[in-house]
Amino acid sequence: MELLIMDENFAGVSTLDIFESLIWTDRYYACGDFEIYMPCSEKMLSTLKQDMYLYLRESEHIMIIEDIQIDTDVEDGAHLTVTGRSLESILDRRVIWNLTTLSGGLQAGIKQLLNENAIAPSDPARTIPNLIFQDSVDSKITNLSLNAQYYGENLYDVICEVCESNEIGFKITLNESNQMVFSLYAGTDRSYEQTENPYVIFSPGFDNLLNSNYISSKKTLKTVTMITGEGEGSDKKKAVAECSNGAGSGLNRREMHTDASGISQTDGENTIPDEDYTALLQRQGIDELAQNTRTESFEGEVSSGRTYTYGMDYFMGDIVQNVNEFNIKATSRVTEYIMSQDESGIERYPTFTSRPYVGLPDGYTQLQYIESHGTEYIDTGFKPNQNTRVVADVEFLTNPVDNDFFGARSEDEEGMPTLPDEFSIWFNVTNNRFEDSYGSSKSVDISVGYLGRHTIDKNKNVTSVDSTSITHDAQTFSTPYTMYVFCTNSEGAPYNETNTIGRLYSFRIYSSSEDGNDLLIRNFIPVKNPDGEYGLYDLVDGKFYSNAGTGAFTGA
Repeated sequence: MELLIMDENFAGVSTLDIFESLIWTDRYYACGDFEIYMPCSEKMLSTLKQDMYLYLRESEHIMIIEDIQIDTDVEDGAHLTVTGRSLESILDRRVIWNLTTLSGGLQAGIKQLLNENAIAPSDPARTIPNLIFQDSVDSKITNLSLNAQYYGENLYDVICEVCESNEIGFKITLNESNQMVFSLYAGTDRSYEQTENPYVIFSPGFDNLLNSNYISSKKTLKTVTMITGEGEGSDKKKAVAECSNGAGSGLNRREMHTDASGISQTDGENTIPDEDYTALLQRQGIDELAQNTRTESFEGEVSSGRTYTYGMDYFMGDIVQNVNEFNIKATSRVTEYIMSQDESGIERYPTFTSRPYVGLPDGYTQLQYIESHGTEYIDTGFKPNQNTRVVADVEFLTNPVDNDFFGARSEDEEGMPTLPDEFSIWFNVTNNRFEDSYGSSKSVDISVGYLGRHTIDKNKNVTSVDSTSITHDAQTFSTPYTMYVFCTNSEGAPYNETNTIGRLYSFRIYSSSEDGNDLLIRNFIPVKNPDGEYGLYDLVDGKFYSNAGTGAFTGA
């Protein structure tokens, strides 16, 4: 690896490719760092100076030389150790100078903090020259909100905490004009939890996970917090915040206290309304609860360069899939990438960080599948339209004459569908094909055998069963009834006397937003609830969906 040494104006002055070791680390939630270890000489001391910059072609980040250490040894001679951090560390040189209350978009809030304390502060001496802010148009950034109050905190620490709690990254890179560009970004999901991107899987089965360590713990779990703000005694402001799965009751309720007395209800000359102040307290409580969740971690040593290549197949901040030899699955995020060179050669490898645990409430058991027997079905509570997408993993076990899998529609007086408001898919044994409807468009042939396990992707006007697809004309419509699973909702009841007989492994419903992105509406996983009832649990709205028909689901 070769380093370009740059002066304080980012002009190249020399190159460096001879050293005993180099470690270069890029990070997602924080600044990166580097370490160079090499024989010491007057030339190197005159070249590698504090506040100069280093560029490595394999990285988009620029490092700042901060520490220089000389060690002398009679036998080995003098050695030079040079260390430092990446450009993001310049934010560590500023504090939030004035009392600042933020309420609104997260990106706008961070931009305000940067403008007031580094880019264009009221005191010109606090300005960091050539630092600019680049707005992101990614909905994963623009849809986030930030309600918080700061006064005196370190600017870098605040941005790190906000980004990590929202699972987004930040970076400062150079543009062609040598301006330092601050930007927020979000990695791409390449796990089993999505269908848009090719999976990136690290597993012994792929021969790219050398060893792993899985830990699951509820020791630190808290489900509800009492937050106290300004005031004394009985006049102290008070609020309550719960975790996303609810506070629970009995032994499932785990309480804590959050001291938010540092949050002021007076913002300069203005008094924050009680409702807004309570929201600030609750935001503080939610942040504290996020630090006291059930712990689920999956760590492993990855074989670099095998199966997937960093920078081509996956990138900083991406979510990848981990699977160990016991088929325990977990998603993790690429939060660090390390490049090193020493006498043994060049190594490049990622570091994964387990994502915050978002799972089932206490008492629920996740299953591999739930199985229907011809009378059971699930009412999703969602009315499909022209922008709906459904992705399902299903195994059909019997071959009835007509077997509706999911959908919703209206009927005429003779029991036939009234179009253009149908969204459904079924299998016609007589014609030996899958058939489906989209608005006023009836199905065309999807010649795929019925029995067995299939991935069905009904993506608006394009329907795919495994690798076979058909396309309907684009339309505008909305069904008046909610979508059923294991049958079609026809005028508020299952269409056929016999529903699907089969096993459902997963079922996701999406809706396209105005910017063209698919928003996850339902993320159903098979479960058994605390009462022993089998059904589907939606990870989006945190709700259990039970059998709406007769009989009972089974599962495994």
